[in-house]
Amino acid sequence: MKPLKALIALLLLPAFHASFLFGREIIGALDPGSISWIPLGVFLLGLNSWVLVYFLFPRPTWFYVLGHEVTHAAAILASGGRVSGFKVGKDGGHVVADRTSAFIALSPYLVPFYPLVFGLVWGVLLWALPEWKTYTIFFLSLWGMSWGFHFTFTASLLRSGQSDFQGQGYFFSWVVILLCNAWLVLGVAFFWLRPFPIQEALSRLARDLLQSYGQSYGLCWQMLHGLKDLFN
Repeated sequence: MKPLKALIALLLLPAFHASFLFGREIIGALDPGSISWIPLGVFLLGLNSWVLVYFLFPRPTWFYVLGHEVTHAAAILASGGRVSGFKVGKDGGHVVADRTSAFIALSPYLVPFYPLVFGLVWGVLLWALPEWKTYTIFFLSLWGMSWGFHFTFTASLLRSGQSDFQGQGYFFSWVVILLCNAWLVLGVAFFWLRPFPIQEALSRLARDLLQSYGQSYGLCWQMLHGLKDLFN
């Protein structure tokens, strides 16, 4: 299966170029006068504050392991499996289940557990207590920190010999994780800034993907022809 997954990872590489094109279009379509810079600045301040905390202070590894293993367990349940064991500690954890898959193995690196938890809790609080909207800036700082938490720990584990990666193949795991996190960033940026309607976003995204794959496979075709001419 690993050779097949390595091939899938190769086929996904042009999507990185498409994500760059789409991100550039989001930035290019922004009207600076229509952006509420204070909430965005508070969010980014929270994110960058966490990065400093990560590098300057002892890391709360237990909290990351908890979210990591809960995400594994949720992915197992979502896949129709059963969880028969669950362990969390500051030095690591594991989940015992009756099945595994690429989605289950890589889910903690693809699904931002704590940003989702913060977002859901804040949504419920606003629904139950609308007056709490006055604390939005405080929430945005915490939400930014939770995104920083996800990105820093994910990046640190990419350099490790995680068993999650060994079972799927390192190349496949890294490509899928980096690509999904890139699209997470683009998704948050788009739905926050709304530079153009969602229908137009889907149209642009499809165009960017077609362009990226067309250019990539066109280049590969030219290289193959060049090699053929070289050996003839």
